[in-house]
Amino acid sequence: MRSLFVLVAAAIALVPPFALASESWQVATDTEAGHPVAATCPMDSDETGHFYCVLLGCAADGALGITVSIAGGGPSGDAFFGVFAVHGRTFAPLAFQRTARTDYLEFRAPHDPAVHGGLLAALQTGQLALLILDPAGEKLGQPILLGGAGPAIATALQGCAPRVRAELVGVTAPPATAPNPTAPTALPSPVAQAQAEILSECGPDTTFDPGFAGSGDLDADGVADILISYAAVQCAAAPTMYCGSGGCGWKVHRGLPGGGWDGGTYFTAYSVTPTADPPGLLLEVHGSSCNQTGAAGPCRQRLIWRDGALARAPGN
Repeated sequence: MRSLFVLVAAAIALVPPFALASESWQVATDTEAGHPVAATCPMDSDETGHFYCVLLGCAADGALGITVSIAGGGPSGDAFFGVFAVHGRTFAPLAFQRTARTDYLEFRAPHDPAVHGGLLAALQTGQLALLILDPAGEKLGQPILLGGAGPAIATALQGCAPRVRAELVGVTAPPATAPNPTAPTALPSPVAQAQAEILSECGPDTTFDPGFAGSGDLDADGVADILISYAAVQCAAAPTMYCGSGGCGWKVHRGLPGGGWDGGTYFTAYSVTPTADPPGLLLEVHGSSCNQTGAAGPCRQRLIWRDGALARAPGN
């Protein structure tokens, strides 16, 4: 794992006392200005030398900004907007400009509390973010886990000029150790990941209806499972992105006894109804799924849980 100095050094020189851990926000030190910055590398491959890193902190003049450093791909332009989405909420575009670096791509955008109010608080208290570079053109999306972001960003903000910290009062979250009754409830990991993937495909103006995700013990093992309905996605790029003549997309993530969820089972249906005896799902699907012609109309198909996976019930 290469050090943060190699990956995300901008106009300020960074010499952290550690090698940056992938997908975890950590604090490094700006040795030029003598203050901390927060950074994460959601993608860093020693094998290929490719990386994608995000740095948040104040430069030597005290101005707060967000820097993105990329090796292996990246935007082709020198100036473009970037949009953060956290838990389905999108924030005002950031104006990224390419820096003078030549050994890898590096872009920096200023953070204006009057324009981007709430973004830092969302990053500090959220679970998963999506950064879309050039949303009007190349639409390059990168999911970013927010583990450790709360304390790292809170520490980094202490290095900003007093006027900058004063502007941030009321629009940023307090350190993670302080009470924060207004913090959004963290979404379960499969739901947050699905939203990030959808926003990458559909664009930052996409919204999610209340029925997008539900939780319940679908397989009667005492552990909550997750059911995601793609019919609840209002895709900005294409209204019928996840729906067609065979219905809309659905995905079930089975909760695991030791914690977490499985990778999920995806299928299409017009409707889905959980059943109790035996535990499973009753689907209303296209007639072709029941060896009928489409003109015959929808038919019903029953799925049951077998050895921790969904399978078609006998006779279906």
